[in-house]
Amino acid sequence: MMAKGRVLRLPALCLLLLPAACGGSSGPGTSCAGVKSRACCTEGHAGAPGECADLIISHRYDQCAFVDDIEGCKPPREWTRQPNGRRAEDWLCPASYEWVDDLDCAGE
Repeated sequence: MMAKGRVLRLPALCLLLLPAACGGSSGPGTSCAGVKSRACCTEGHAGAPGECADLIISHRYDQCAFVDDIEGCKPPREWTRQPNGRRAEDWLCPASYEWVDDLDCAGE
């Protein structure tokens, strides 16, 4: 029988060691530089901008998603990739939007 307090639960470990990789928000001391994660590509995160080049946003559906290869991607209707001339650090998913998985792009 294990004593209470000695078991480190997976969510707690996730928050302590890799919050960005685990989908949590990045807190003080957590660097998002070069990290492709939802937490690092959402408005309001703390730290350096993440790797958000593969982020596409639907303002109609209030959703965000990553694609595998933005260069070979023609986003579905109602979805937008980073506009030309927009700074990478300004291309973030609005905090109130939902993240979705498995979004296919033409050409991928």
